[in-house]
Amino acid sequence: MRVFARCIHVVVALPAILGAVALIVLVGGVLQWHPLWKEPELTLSEAAALKDRGTMLRLLRDGADPNARAQVRGGVVDDDELVLTPLEASVATRTPDAMRLLLAHGARLGERELAVVFCLARQEDAREILDFLSTRPSQRDPDCTHVATPW
Repeated sequence: MRVFARCIHVVVALPAILGAVALIVLVGGVLQWHPLWKEPELTLSEAAALKDRGTMLRLLRDGADPNARAQVRGGVVDDDELVLTPLEASVATRTPDAMRLLLAHGARLGERELAVVFCLARQEDAREILDFLSTRPSQRDPDCTHVATPW
């Protein structure tokens, strides 16, 4: 009889407990607080390095500067933490997809930026990026012996 009485209490309390948990999760979602996990927010440079188009588009829509240097945590591009522009970080993907998206949303690829991105792509042997850069109007390939690359 005692076991049955305890089971009744659990059965009666269970919907209230589940309702409270669901309410916490819903309110947390509305407030952009996730009670079940803590995922760090990506910078635009990190999103570019990870080829995370969804995050890139959200950050750009929210006003992120596609030319601003930002922190890239260790392990994303290199073992060490770096500070990169999104275009520089996009070289880590070895494909021009993130680069195209950034350029379509206002990233500048001037002479200095082109030299750094080109030399990074050459250093990383990122053939698709080098091919993409060769289709852009420019004078000639930069001399990479005088270009400081971030990694």
